[in-house]
Amino acid sequence: TRDYLKTSLKFGDDEINGVEDHRYYVLIDKARQFDALQAAKASLPAKKIAPAATVPSVKSGNADVARSSPRKPSAGASQREQLAWLIRNV
Repeated sequence: TRDYLKTSLKFGDDEINGVEDHRYYVLIDKARQFDALQAAKASLPAKKIAPAATVPSVKSGNADVARSSPRKPSAGASQREQLAWLIRNV
């Protein structure tokens, strides 16, 4: 902590010895750690992000996709029709 104060923040010995409250040393140590973290981040290579894969739309003319998912029966359909659709498609 003393080295950090002298080298990075240009404090003198008299100023450092004049600190009586330990909370200042805690604050100084956190500042030192933060500076070290920022220096480490700056040395990392840039992150490369790949583009998201595209999924073909049903509207794109893919007939197989449209046939494989038949429409759900209307609300007015009988329970038997609704159950049959559910068994086929779930």
